[in-house]
Amino acid sequence: MNNIFSGFIKSIFILAAAAMAASATAQNDIEALSVEIYYISDANDATDTDGGPPLTEGSVTYRLFLKLAPGAQLKALYGSANHPLIISSTEPFFNNEQRGRTFGHQVQNQFLNRNTVALDSWISFGAASNQLFGVPKSLDTDGSIVGGASSDGGSESIPAGMLVNNDPMAEIPLTESDGLMLGGAPVAPPGFTVIPANAFDPIFRDATSTENTFNNTGVVMQTSGVFGFDSENRILMAQLTTKGDLAFELNVEIINADGDVVKYVAVENVEDTQETVNSFLRYPPQCGCTDSDYLEFSPSAGCDDGSCQTLIQFGCLDPEACNYNPEANFNIPSLCCFGPENCNGLDINIVCPSLSINEGEIENTFVVFPNPTRDFLALNPGNIQNQKIVILISDLAGNTLYQNEIWSNDEAALKKIDVNILAQGMYAMQIIGDSFSVAKIFVKM
Repeated sequence: MNNIFSGFIKSIFILAAAAMAASATAQNDIEALSVEIYYISDANDATDTDGGPPLTEGSVTYRLFLKLAPGAQLKALYGSANHPLIISSTEPFFNNEQRGRTFGHQVQNQFLNRNTVALDSWISFGAASNQLFGVPKSLDTDGSIVGGASSDGGSESIPAGMLVNNDPMAEIPLTESDGLMLGGAPVAPPGFTVIPANAFDPIFRDATSTENTFNNTGVVMQTSGVFGFDSENRILMAQLTTKGDLAFELNVEIINADGDVVKYVAVENVEDTQETVNSFLRYPPQCGCTDSDYLEFSPSAGCDDGSCQTLIQFGCLDPEACNYNPEANFNIPSLCCFGPENCNGLDINIVCPSLSINEGEIENTFVVFPNPTRDFLALNPGNIQNQKIVILISDLAGNTLYQNEIWSNDEAALKKIDVNILAQGMYAMQIIGDSFSVAKIFVKM
């Protein structure tokens, strides 16, 4: 391969790879979704009944934080027919009956230091109470109002010994940092609407039910747009307390930094044309091929399982193109060239040099023999390679008597053009390709 052609193909490969990479990483409006273990309940926590049925020992309180790209905003959390919104556990979710709420910004701040209100399960767009934002405990810089050690032990406060468990799986104890921060802006999400209004109640209302799965195909929880509280643009999406194994599939609308609204979903669906799969929105993550340079790449894979096997080879897979490449395994239609007038803006002299020869060279390229002939003609296409050609045979009055299409590399067909149907005399043969038309005269004996 000459250096010019090699360089051309390399540049096209880079452009195609860049296009694929852009497609595969279009999900970069969402940079991460982290699941924080906020607290793990112990036997002392299980003794409290002021908030309703007691919290089960060993229950884990999780917090879900969505990290968006700079300038991006969270607009909606939704479920649709193709993408249900799923939040589930193998055990029921805990809800504080006394003062629990369905949404984080509805929790009354003055009750966070009462019994188990601070561990209630709810959905959120950033708020952990009607006055405080939720942040990862590691970013909380103003101490704690949650935990038995910070209360006075009175009947209306957290009893001493409750919410003080320092299980290492939860890292920072709630008595040191509760992930609650006072912000300058109102914590209630602007334009907050839920349709239908009571959609989340079966799982997250202020009562612990026996249900452990929220699966909804027609819910929308939306705002006019919410930024994260901290400089990393993290948004608290939910606080969930359960003793079971947590799982979720979230679908969100994001207003990106350019002001465009983009839908991101947890699971791929072939019927979608307007939604982008993002692996962060599914938990536990489903493993697969995470390298977009391989055919097995799955945009919904949240971890790599070693299934990347087939390195992508870009090329034109249209057999009618002059630069058809049977060794390619990923078709790039814009690489296909079909002739000087249909070469997708590419330089035909580089892509298909066999079609770039001038008319005089083409005229001399084709050889028709034997001439004269009795039964069959043979055609030698010369330098014309891998191209469909049309053969027309006409009498001298211009009447077409024979027409056929033959590939220039079909040697068997080219060697046996049947002219037995023709009477004796002189005939014109026209050979038409993508970029040329050649006329030959022969005699039938």
